[in-house]
Amino acid sequence: MYRIFDISLECDIPLPELPASDGSGTLIRVAAGTGNERQSLSPEWFHEWQDGKGNVVMVCGRVADGYVLRFPGLVDFLVSSSCDQVRYFPLQELPGETLRHLLLDQLIPRVLGQQARFILHASAVQFPAEKAIAFVGDTGWGKSTLAASYYRKHARLVSDDCLLFEPEGNAVLCIPNYSGLRLNEDSSETLFDSNDDFRLVSHYSSKKRLILHAGNDRNDNIIPLGAIFVLSDPGKERGDAIRVNRIQGGDEMISIIRQQFLLDVTDKAIIAKQFNKAREIIDRVPLLFSLSYPRQYDRLESVHEAIAEALNPVCIST
Repeated sequence: MYRIFDISLECDIPLPELPASDGSGTLIRVAAGTGNERQSLSPEWFHEWQDGKGNVVMVCGRVADGYVLRFPGLVDFLVSSSCDQVRYFPLQELPGETLRHLLLDQLIPRVLGQQARFILHASAVQFPAEKAIAFVGDTGWGKSTLAASYYRKHARLVSDDCLLFEPEGNAVLCIPNYSGLRLNEDSSETLFDSNDDFRLVSHYSSKKRLILHAGNDRNDNIIPLGAIFVLSDPGKERGDAIRVNRIQGGDEMISIIRQQFLLDVTDKAIIAKQFNKAREIIDRVPLLFSLSYPRQYDRLESVHEAIAEALNPVCIST
């Protein structure tokens, strides 16, 4: 049994990306589906996700007892209506790392989103005696590279690409996904030594994964959130200036909500709950900024300096 976020995950395949669980928290069971189950699936497809090039990368459909999330040409996941049972049906002979990536980094966050948990596309780091700093943005906008650059400066890596937020009292808590980094090859080669143990994320991507939970970087603790930086779209950057600005008003809600992990994007009840949760988080997070900067490795130190200047003289220590 494994731990991911604050839940336990029971799976019929090994999940080396995850630490072991003591069985506490909500339990989600994952197992291979049978041929008969697969043949009986007749989803009513209602939503698709596309990458930046217009390619369909995910499709969601309803079935009598839940949902099917399809990764075209790769695998179908059948999710029970109670979101505690998952069956997987590979659509081809699928390498283990690809199945695990789609399960852990795509499906499980959306299953929790369907349970009205508030999960964002976000990486987060923490320096000793300070609250967490989260970087929010779309895939390819530099969240992982920025988090990795802080990790190389001895910050604690809280989570990469996916982070669960929970309002509590007047604060916001960060609940880590699992301790590891997923980086494009140029980022891993620039920021890390050649002897670091990077592994393939999937067979269709050049991204590499560095698993960290086996060392001294375990993410066993829930961490208070000190600030959110919403990254800009690098494709729309103009010039080489680094800009950090406070986000105010309605832009706050839009910036946060559009980065959620959701399964059924048409479920009005879930969307209403997520909207209310976003408002609670925005009301409680001490600092919220937009961050625009050139995606150049030799400018990362200047980005760190701009972030530090934005955070000071405001103290985000615990």
